[in-house]
Amino acid sequence: MSGRDLHREGNHERRAGSGPLAARRDRAARTITATRLEVGLARTDVHARIDVRYFRDPKLQLWLPAEMRDHYSAPSGERVDGNARYRNFKRFEVEASWRVRQ
Repeated sequence: MSGRDLHREGNHERRAGSGPLAARRDRAARTITATRLEVGLARTDVHARIDVRYFRDPKLQLWLPAEMRDHYSAPSGERVDGNARYRNFKRFEVEASWRVRQ
């Protein structure tokens, strides 16, 4: 993933980021059950690790995110850790139509 535009600063300056993306899968269910993204942002040496765990929602019959844990660290020693848990998903539908102007 080296050289991809993974991050954009508030002033719209592009900063390249690189790092691995890993996935854990359940071969029997033929799906991904967890992902990990590790990113180092160029010029700042800030590192991020984001782990997401997925679960099969029996009501919606979908694999959905159950939890996301993220960790950010800077060379100065500053750290930020986050944890989000997801639940009570609901299905919704949207209809839209449009016409192309001639």
